[in-house]
Amino acid sequence: MKLRLYWYFANPTSLIGAILATVSFGASSVLLILDLLSEHWNPYRGILTYAVFPTFLFIGIAISLAGAILRRRRKGVGFPVLDLNLPKHQRWVFIVVTFSLLLLLLSALGGYRAYLFTEEVEFCGTLCHKVMEPEYTAYLDSPHARVKCVECHVGSGAEWYVKAKISGLYQVYAVLADKYPKPIPTPIENLRPAQDTCEQCHWPKKFWGSQLTERVHFAYDVANTRRDVLMLVKTGGGGSAHGPSEGIHWHMNTRNHVEYIARDERRLDIPWVKVTHPDGTSTEYVNVDKPPTAEELTSLPTRRMDCMDCHNRPSHRLLSPEAVVDELMGIGRVDPRVPYMKTEAVAVLAVDYESKEEALRGIEQGLLKSYSEKHPDLASRYRREIAAAVPELQALYLKNFFPEMKTSWADFPDHISHKEFPGCFRCHNDRHRDAEGKALKTDCDLCHSFVARDRPESPLVPIAADPSYFHPWTKVGKHGSMNCWDCHTGKSSPYGTCSQCHTMKAGAPMAFACITCHVPQTQTIAALQKSCVGCHALGGSLLHLTSEHRTCSDCHRAHDWKSRDPEDCSSRCHTELAKTHYPGKACTPCHELRGVTSGFGSAPVPPILESLDRRPGSARAAQKPPAEPKGPPAKPSPPEGPSQAPPPAEGGPPQAASYGKDCLQSGCHAELLERPRIHLPVIANACDRCHVESPDGRHCFTLVAPEPDLCTACHVRPKDKLVIHQPFAEGSCLACHDPHGGETPPMLRAGPPEGICIQCHERREGELVHSTLPQGECSKCHLSHQSDHAMLLPAKEVDLCTSCHPKVEKELREGRQVHKPIEKGCSQCHRAHASSNPAIVTAFYTPDFYAGFEAETYALCFLCHARELFYKDKSTLTGFRDGDRNLHFVHVNKPVKGRTCRACHVTHASEGPRLVRKNVPFGSGGWLLPIGFEPTPTGGTCATGCHKQQTYDRVTPVAQAQSP
Repeated sequence: MKLRLYWYFANPTSLIGAILATVSFGASSVLLILDLLSEHWNPYRGILTYAVFPTFLFIGIAISLAGAILRRRRKGVGFPVLDLNLPKHQRWVFIVVTFSLLLLLLSALGGYRAYLFTEEVEFCGTLCHKVMEPEYTAYLDSPHARVKCVECHVGSGAEWYVKAKISGLYQVYAVLADKYPKPIPTPIENLRPAQDTCEQCHWPKKFWGSQLTERVHFAYDVANTRRDVLMLVKTGGGGSAHGPSEGIHWHMNTRNHVEYIARDERRLDIPWVKVTHPDGTSTEYVNVDKPPTAEELTSLPTRRMDCMDCHNRPSHRLLSPEAVVDELMGIGRVDPRVPYMKTEAVAVLAVDYESKEEALRGIEQGLLKSYSEKHPDLASRYRREIAAAVPELQALYLKNFFPEMKTSWADFPDHISHKEFPGCFRCHNDRHRDAEGKALKTDCDLCHSFVARDRPESPLVPIAADPSYFHPWTKVGKHGSMNCWDCHTGKSSPYGTCSQCHTMKAGAPMAFACITCHVPQTQTIAALQKSCVGCHALGGSLLHLTSEHRTCSDCHRAHDWKSRDPEDCSSRCHTELAKTHYPGKACTPCHELRGVTSGFGSAPVPPILESLDRRPGSARAAQKPPAEPKGPPAKPSPPEGPSQAPPPAEGGPPQAASYGKDCLQSGCHAELLERPRIHLPVIANACDRCHVESPDGRHCFTLVAPEPDLCTACHVRPKDKLVIHQPFAEGSCLACHDPHGGETPPMLRAGPPEGICIQCHERREGELVHSTLPQGECSKCHLSHQSDHAMLLPAKEVDLCTSCHPKVEKELREGRQVHKPIEKGCSQCHRAHASSNPAIVTAFYTPDFYAGFEAETYALCFLCHARELFYKDKSTLTGFRDGDRNLHFVHVNKPVKGRTCRACHVTHASEGPRLVRKNVPFGSGGWLLPIGFEPTPTGGTCATGCHKQQTYDRVTPVAQAQSP
């Protein structure tokens, strides 16, 4: 029987193989065409096109051939006879050869594309997305984001390509078998020398000179104090033909040859360094603390120093929590004006989370909880800024921390500097010495110097590269021998590490930095009086004002600042006085150590400038002034000559004089005692605290000191803030205050607090007046002396306004999108005092749902929005359009019943996008008309009560869109 060729393949095995090969060939061909036509690589399409389907194609062919061979053996027949003289056999040969050539052509094309695919960044970074996520994420933000992975990790040449693919086979196995380490270690031993990779783009011999760089840091203090460090980095390098061989790139083997050995895989412990000079001589440096053994010198590999020994994280650098927060605050993504933000933000980022989901929750809840518990007043005042910081911190966390892979900045030391890791100090540490005992230099100016300017417009001035410029401790004593990374952990304040060496009492509230009290450069204790009064007003006790009590630590224990035993005065300071002044008696029965005593005598006036409330029923009502003598007042007899009262001692209170009590009771100034509010020195008959008799004439008095100095002797003036009231800035206290007493607690010269304001500030008039203005309650919105906010507001403008407008506050708190002008303040749209427009807005804005279109109707909106959006039926200036059909024009520009802006948009904040309302009141029956707006990437859909569901698309116009 003559057998046909297809008889051999007419069996189930060959049929299955043929089906598998056909399907794989078809799928691979379609995907190959799609890949050739596509502009972008897709790693999953690539793996199917060039790996999965080709593999199954050849497996199918092999199965089909195996089935044919097995059938031939079972039937005991020979191979088919090929006779090219037969036309049929010729056709079969032509078909097989053609198919084979086509298969070879496609295989060659697919193989080349497969080679290109395995060279792409997406293949390296996203195919094993979980395993390589840390490296790929950091790479996308690196300076080498446009350099392919293989150009550094493989390089050119077939040898390294084959090595990379062979090692890649094990990596594929490790991923599939889940046997890869976490974190993935840096493949130091497998990297090509930098001369074969880095130097293909970077030419070491052309490195020369210095580069100016700026580092922005924020302190761990209440104000997040910003410091900009301008640094000249001495890149140096060069060669004999291109520049002097100096600076950092002196190590780059342009003239000098540097070698070393390392004990550990990460090359942190370097016990031996050898430098070969241009003249052929060499010098060896050995770590004298941990010298290498003879076995280590022979067994450990010797490495020639290149780029990767310092730039070991050029494309995969991960930031520490501190660096993340400094970056966000430096570019304004996190508001540095929020007190303690640096400390609190770093704390929530430094927590070890188990997963990304837990981290995102922990960052949000941790930051809000920390502020609400530690700083509840700040949590309320800066709630919007704190909430805005959360997504920024979360986004940077996802780029630098990978809990599933147990990967963060701490797992990969960065050798490019020497703050959080040893870096340069692996060798330059005063311990690597040559045979003569000379150490590798550690001078700061080897690598960089500093520059600064007095003002932004001033020229840069060089500053010596001394540690005291950028570091609080001089290089002396124990602190001089410490390493940077001993204190700079990257995850907390460096001052939090002081307790590693300095033991303090348990529970000591060290909420501020050590340098608040300890002078950095001299490592001594600062004048605590000066440090303490920055936060504490010295008004709790009369003891604070006496010249003998100038060191807070005399009476308060350091670090916890609790008061010492009050009966310890005699043993600590008043030893001599204790022998003669009631020896053996306690101090407190006679000396009141806390509070303010009722009688002054010649004691200094305490710095509590609350005037005494003499109104009936007040706490001070019992302290009545002395009764006037009966009968007509006796005229005071002038003194025989000039007063002999001595002038006040420098730095202390004025001395007592013979006048004071008589001034008030003699009938001349008795009316001062009738005022509702009386200045404390007046009620104490202590006129001589402020006045002194002038030697120029009888009964003529002058002030004991100029006006601002006299007032601030008791009233401690706080540090200047951003905005200062002009009289206060000029030190003119008496411009507003009566020094003897008045009708109001601040003892103003005119009426209630606002009566004094209109003497300088014009009262604002208008048809509609802010509710606080008719009563003249200026102090509800403005501070009297100074503020950190514009217009002397006591808080941010939005927070101040919403404290009286709870409905708006709720909208802003619950809204996901806030109207942009509100970010700058309510005054962008509203007048603060009065206006002729509804809601005291700055320009007219119709309160109606429908209105005929006129530009004046939307004058407020047109302060920011372009008028052209509502004049043209065709426009591409707006996103609310169907193709180029302007849907704003369709809704608004009608002669009678145009939809006003408020018909669809809210004015303050909305739950949905684009400030579109969820619903709007319609008619007089209280019916809420739904908006039903759903955005899409290129348009949106509305399903309102005005019309049927309508869809618009800016790219592909929707034909059925009609006018509402």
